[in-house]
This record gives sequence, structure tokens and C-alpha cells, in this order.
Amino acid sequence: MQALTYRCPHCKTTTDVTPDRVDATVICPNPECGKPFVCETPLGKLVGSRPVARDAAADLHASAPTAGAEAEVLVTHPAPFRARPFATLVAVLALAAGAYGVLRWYPRAEHAYAYASAALALLALLWLVGRALATRFTRLTVTNKRTLLRRGVLQKTTREVRHADVHLLKVDQSFLDRLLKIGRVSVSSAAGQGEPEIVVRGVPHPEDVVAPIRSLQT
Repeated sequence: MQALTYRCPHCKTTTDVTPDRVDATVICPNPECGKPFVCETPLGKLVGSRPVARDAAADLHASAPTAGAEAEVLVTHPAPFRARPFATLVAVLALAAGAYGVLRWYPRAEHAYAYASAALALLALLWLVGRALATRFTRLTVTNKRTLLRRGVLQKTTREVRHADVHLLKVDQSFLDRLLKIGRVSVSSAAGQGEPEIVVRGVPHPEDVVAPIRSLQT
């Protein structure tokens, strides 16, 4: 955190304050002064102007949000394979075995075994690709105002919980999860009944995800 340095208007003594005390009244630290003054919000100074096209103006507006605008703090996706390590291992072994079977049986014209091996390899590959796509299109976003979970490719669903409404914030990790550095993140509002509104399994470094939510719970 950075400190802001203000100068007392009475005796010119400088003092450092944290950003949360901007626009607040502080007491001059100089014992010979000790008078109160307001730490005013710093103001930007106009230094020039230039013409811009309509498209460029829209980009400038989007790239310079106001203090009250919503901004992304963190975006993450579930780990595609660490959350299902044993199933992933089986799929990889099946893919390797199927590819080996095709290379072994097809040159010998034993097509039945070759086709069975190819089918096994294809099923394993489809599972791996499907798993990667499913997690890729699961997006957990933490902004400065809320937590959002979006799922789906063609049909999307969105769940959100405002930081001010968070009643339960939980991280669950098994022993294997701790080794793989993943976990289940649950976010529930005070109005939530039963299951939390947001539940994501296989989140990489889950403590790094819940930390900004906790810091924004004001």
C-alpha cells in the first residue's frame, strides 16, 4: 500500500496518510501546531487537448474508468486435468494404448484389432478435449464489486454474488488437492438457501482467489 504525503496548511509540516483517509480530517503531527486540516482528494491538472476520432474516443472512454466503475481484479478457470487426475491418467494410457494398437495391428492387416484400437484412442482423445473445453468455458471472475461464475459454450449460465452480500466464503481441499495446488471455492450470500450460489471445483491456487474477495468485503 502506498502512503500519500500532505502538507499542513498552518505550519507546512508534512505527514503521511493512507489512501482510505483521503477527504478525512487529520491532526497536524507537529506538537507546536496540532491543528486539524482536511486531506483533500488529489486533482488531475489539464495540460492540453487534441482532436480524436469517434472510435478512438470510445476506446479512451473504456480505458479510463471512473473510480466508481467496475473493474476486474482476478480471472481464473478450473484446472482441466488436475481436478480429475486418475481419470486423466486412464485417458492418457488409453490414448497411448490405442495408438500403439493401430500401429501394431493395421500393418498386419488385422483390421478388427486395429479398428478397436482406433476407437479406444478416439474415445480417450474426445474425453481429453471435452474436459479441456469444459473448463476453458468455465470462467470465475472477481471484480471490485462482485464475484461471477460463467459456464457454457452455446448455452451460457451466469451466477454472481456481490462482495457486500457474501455470507460464506469457503475453500475445501483434500490431501491430494493440496499436493496438486487446487481446491473447491464456494461463495454464498446471506440470502442463499441450501447450496452456495457459486461453487467451482479444481480452482488453481484457491487461496489466491478468495483473498481479494475477503479484502473487498466492506
